[in-house]
Amino acid sequence: MFESLPGKHISQCDPHFVGKWRLLSQDTDRKDDKSLFLVVEPGCMALHLFENGKDDTETDRQTHLAFASVGTKSLLAVKFDNDKSHTDKVDWSNGFHYFLYDLSNHEIRLRPADDVAVAHLIIDGKLQGRTEKISAEPGGQHRNHGSELHNYVAGDSEAMAKAVELGGVFADTPYFTLKPATDAEISASAKPSPKSK
Repeated sequence: MFESLPGKHISQCDPHFVGKWRLLSQDTDRKDDKSLFLVVEPGCMALHLFENGKDDTETDRQTHLAFASVGTKSLLAVKFDNDKSHTDKVDWSNGFHYFLYDLSNHEIRLRPADDVAVAHLIIDGKLQGRTEKISAEPGGQHRNHGSELHNYVAGDSEAMAKAVELGGVFADTPYFTLKPATDAEISASAKPSPKSK
């Protein structure tokens, strides 16, 4: 999580994102899920997440996109209303998730921040902010698979621009890939309703 938008070259939309996309994730729990689609309207004025053919109307209302250019890097900054992905503390959720992106063969590949690398940069004093490692909740009732790192990089837009230029801030491999999709594919992804017996 990053406190501010990076740098001075910020825009509301990158026209390359406008269109219909199949959203593929490297998340092992969703790797075989071919039913996720993203539709980005002209000017990035709205976005729709379709799962199993159904439009998740909350996505557009709660998700805010910004695009930034820092040196040779193209970045997508995503902010979620009431983001609870880190902790219930408000100061952890007031920020942006950054994705470094590139375009190749009509696909968009999104690489997230590398949590381990960012944690080390914070600990080593190369980034300002805080990091927290959670391997189990108090009482041991809720254990994570392995451990989970929560990072918050603090600073203004200039500090964020410097942060994204540091080596290792972003993962080496894409976490999300957007592949062009059609209306027919989105419609076909709808799961049939269970037949009544």
